Amino acid sequence: MEGLNLVFPAVVTALFLFPVAFIVYVNAGGSYRALQYFLGERKANKLEETSSSLCSIDDDCPSGYVCVNGRCMPARF
Repeated sequence: MEGLNLVFPAVVTALFLFPVAFIVYVNAGGSYRALQYFLGERKANKLEETSSSLCSIDDDCPSGYVCVNGRCMPARF
């Protein structure tokens, strides 16, 4: 009976802490991604910002790029 008195609280604590830790982990990851998004540090934005080729039609851009608002941007499929 003594062993059961030690095991039961440990199991209950583990069953409570694992879901709480998972929720904290997911929220921390989501907060980090939101921070990246709002700071403009996404790779897609960086690719678009580094594109400086001017164009008027898609044929003016290199392969894999399309003309968007007068600039060559990576084509997204």
